[in-house]
Amino acid sequence: MDGEAPRGADPIGSGFEVGFDESFEKRWYGIELLGRGVMIAFVAASLAGLLGRGPLSHHLVETPESGFAVDYEPVARYGTDTRISLHLPAEAPVLRPGTQPGPNQILVHFPSALVEPMGLQSVWPRPVRQEAEHDGIAMTFDLPPGEPDPMVRLSLRPATVGRVTLSARAGTRPALTWTQTVLP
Repeated sequence: MDGEAPRGADPIGSGFEVGFDESFEKRWYGIELLGRGVMIAFVAASLAGLLGRGPLSHHLVETPESGFAVDYEPVARYGTDTRISLHLPAEAPVLRPGTQPGPNQILVHFPSALVEPMGLQSVWPRPVRQEAEHDGIAMTFDLPPGEPDPMVRLSLRPATVGRVTLSARAGTRPALTWTQTVLP
């Protein structure tokens, strides 16, 4: 050592003490704040249900005039089960025009987009009849007499990633459409 202090160091006795670097400390503090903000946002999203079960983990799409509604999880995960509940109209059963319904039966049509990329795993209650169609599948369900809110529950296992637009139609009523985002 030739006695000349390195930049940012103060000579003390026979050695050197590295001094305080204010610009580094400011940058470091900013990075710490950013990291804390990311962690807080992640925890808040988790608690709200955006990353799993929680208050924001279900959406309801309905048409009040037809009594048909769909309850679904807006965010699903690839290869992980997700559930969709169809709230069917409780009034007089509706099938396709020209068909003879059984007592208290309703036909629900699911397009190919729901069956194939979303991986339809199971349906509860079991349909009375099931028919493959050119653009999807049609299932006929018995409606329990006097049931105020008959439901059909679907269990899906997505086999795709990204935004998927899905729909279902009960009888001759207009189709309900909703969008789910499938994360990897």
